[in-house]
Amino acid sequence: MQTDSPQIDISRVLDAPRALVYRAFTDPEHFVAWWGPIGNSLPREEVDFDIRPSGHQRWTEVSATDPGI
Repeated sequence: MQTDSPQIDISRVLDAPRALVYRAFTDPEHFVAWWGPIGNSLPREEVDFDIRPSGHQRWTEVSATDPGI
């Protein structure tokens, strides 16, 4: 039985300032601008981040092919 919260470990080398990359993943305004496949949308009101240790990231992505999902 797993007792720890699920974790995501992302590793990539980007040609951008570290602070900007951090904001892209932790600031909802930045996040909605780039997340998801082309054509899908990420309504800002559906994004909720608490980026403190043991916090959360929750969002609802809207499919371009079936917006009702």
